[in-house]
Amino acid sequence: LVELLCDIDVDVKAAKAVLTGQHDNKQKDTARSKLCSTIIRHELKKDENKKITEKRFQEIALQIQNVIPGEIQEVYYIPYKRYSAEKRVNAKGKLYDKYTNYLKHLRKSGLRQKRKRDSTDLESGLIHNTFILFYIVAILNDDLIGKLEWLRSHKDPYKEVKENWDATYEIRISQLRQETGNVYDYIMEYGALQLTTGYKLLLADFKKLYADYDKRMWSKSAEFSKKVSLLLSLEDNSDLNILLKLGHLFTPVPIPLINGKRWKPTTQEMIDGFILHMKIMNDLVPSIDRIRSRAQHMKTKVQPFIVAVGPTVILCKDFYVVIDKSYYRFDNIRTAADVCFKCVHALHAEYSPQSETIWYFLQFALYNLRTQWDKTIPQVSKILKCFFEK
Repeated sequence: LVELLCDIDVDVKAAKAVLTGQHDNKQKDTARSKLCSTIIRHELKKDENKKITEKRFQEIALQIQNVIPGEIQEVYYIPYKRYSAEKRVNAKGKLYDKYTNYLKHLRKSGLRQKRKRDSTDLESGLIHNTFILFYIVAILNDDLIGKLEWLRSHKDPYKEVKENWDATYEIRISQLRQETGNVYDYIMEYGALQLTTGYKLLLADFKKLYADYDKRMWSKSAEFSKKVSLLLSLEDNSDLNILLKLGHLFTPVPIPLINGKRWKPTTQEMIDGFILHMKIMNDLVPSIDRIRSRAQHMKTKVQPFIVAVGPTVILCKDFYVVIDKSYYRFDNIRTAADVCFKCVHALHAEYSPQSETIWYFLQFALYNLRTQWDKTIPQVSKILKCFFEK
């Protein structure tokens, strides 16, 4: 369709010329709008009551990416996602925006009827209810209830903790995915996570969740480092320097806050939310307290992050994964980053909002892991495309 319109439609030809030429962002954005308007009108030309499906939107967005050099599929369409009973993200993108606007115009003109709830909506509800049913059935198991209660009241011995932890894996993961809560609640509920060995329990959960991705940090890191070094033209190829420089691949974007305001972090704040570098150990607790205080003021959550301690990047010798008030120490940044990444997923937590572009890039480029809860961020998709072309 897109290739055809590029050949026969004057507006689409003009839009393609702008998008592939040396024009500013405003001109390119206008061209994208004209392109999408033409495509939507063409799709509904024969039947104003036709529904453009999610699959069709994805096909068209991919066609645009393939036909017009430099364009990214996710700019044009990102499908609806349901992360939990309380959290969902509606479909978006330039194609979808033009589609909804055109439907409003058609309805206002009396050319389109309102759509009834379809089977896709019903299927989505059934899937969600199935998860809830599994959770209810699981918690009715007396043996599991006993093991959970034991975990809630015991932190050691580790061997017995690990046995009960493994036995309750399914019910705990269901609990995390279905109930409204946060990392703090979960760590307080299961006190063994507060010990220095607590991260090992979360690693065990990650291995069950994503067994095929457990060793990616070690099997893919050399290739990952080489490509990132090429992208950023780095001379220092040390693990810590490469990870610290990832923030320079992305442009900070405003983050909506609960109070209705927006916070636009700096590039350094993006990096600090991923890996915080401090020169001396005495700064560790005060620095983290300041981070918590600021998050509380902005009514945001402090998600798991990494701390590197040393007078310079080269001389960093102590690395910590910070999860709520727990600090897990490691001897090298690669292990710390791997543990932090896995803990986020095992806790069904979110990435720090100011650093999520960095984390998603790491998730997709290094671990090659995709989950149903992932956000689609156009600038991450754009950098990934460059990364895989290296």
